[in-house]
Amino acid sequence: MKEKNSISNEEHIDFYKFISGAYDSPMLRLHYAVDAPLSIRALLYVPQSHTEKYGGGRMESGVNLYCRRVLIQSKAKGLLPEWLRFIKGAVDSESIPLNVSREHTQDGSMMRRLSTVLTKRIIRWLEEEAKQDRQKYERFIQEYGPFLKEGVCTDQVHKMELAKLLRFETTKSDIDYPLVSLDEYRDRMLANQTHIYYINAPSKEMALQSPYYEQYKEHELEVLICTEPIDDFVMQHLDTYAKHKLQNIEMFDSSLDGSVQHKKKLEGDKEDVNVEKQLTDAQVKALSDFIAKRLVGRVGVVKSTTRLRDSPAVIADHESAQMRKIYRVTGQIAGPPPKYNLQFNPKHSVVRKLYTLSISPVPEEVETAGLLVEQIFDNAIISAGLLEDPRSIVARLNNIMARMVEKVPEPTADK
Repeated sequence: MKEKNSISNEEHIDFYKFISGAYDSPMLRLHYAVDAPLSIRALLYVPQSHTEKYGGGRMESGVNLYCRRVLIQSKAKGLLPEWLRFIKGAVDSESIPLNVSREHTQDGSMMRRLSTVLTKRIIRWLEEEAKQDRQKYERFIQEYGPFLKEGVCTDQVHKMELAKLLRFETTKSDIDYPLVSLDEYRDRMLANQTHIYYINAPSKEMALQSPYYEQYKEHELEVLICTEPIDDFVMQHLDTYAKHKLQNIEMFDSSLDGSVQHKKKLEGDKEDVNVEKQLTDAQVKALSDFIAKRLVGRVGVVKSTTRLRDSPAVIADHESAQMRKIYRVTGQIAGPPPKYNLQFNPKHSVVRKLYTLSISPVPEEVETAGLLVEQIFDNAIISAGLLEDPRSIVARLNNIMARMVEKVPEPTADK
């Protein structure tokens, strides 16, 4: 194999096209040579794109293994871990005996050592690329981020090293550089902040509109936005990063965060000059009983909460939407959905007026309150991404709209 400085860009592109069967130029490339602990000469490339995202099936290993320029194994299995199957190129190692069998290359200790050395070098290569050209690395993440996340979930040896390579949008992302690393998030955490916070959502826009984010926004706590189905597995496998727990904000009240508690302690017991209308404790108890009775069989615990600002209610202590979708696809879910715990906002105008309707002596108004309870509950399930069939709420919405226009006069022929 030629020396690194003696290979032109055109030669790299030609070799990449030959080894990968591609027609474009590589996104990234690594020319690697080392004599210890093993003798290795490697030319590795990251393609511009991959076929798995188009439903082309799981890719094979794309790296050929040589010994003194003699091909030992084409598309060598076990040379790199599965999560690096997008890498194309060739590896030449004089440390491998020429007479080695294919079975031995797959199972032998020499292959495991070679794989470990190459994997660590590739991770270091990607770290270098991230520092040298942020925009190019973000393009790489958009294309190959799911492979790195797969590595976090399956490769216990390199899990924490891979975590440094991950990038996420956040609720405070910069327009020019929308993706941040976990290290960047950690460096700009608030003083005394307890956890690293994240939310699962289809997009950043939906995350910012989530009722679970309302109090985090008020306390200026930055939240990572996880938009891919595998993200929930990634966060669960990592669990902690830099001694901070990775916490789903749907399962945690931000008023318990260390920075919020510290701020309250510094401010002392200041009286709130803005006196807001809200239900009394007795009214909260009565409304909780009404909701539980109306949603019997669908709801678990019903109670008020202080974590909401602009939303009437949320569900709490539930499994994540991403996990439930995966369980459904893999056939691990059977029967009706579980009972969800409902928490409502006693300061919200809809909730206050819902209580008024629920104690009305007019049966029609009580029934309207019941319909509103069912809709508020389904809205909370939708906000959590857990509503399995939205068609189930259409008839109720039509009923609610009919009640809204009930007292509107009918049109006449002359108007």
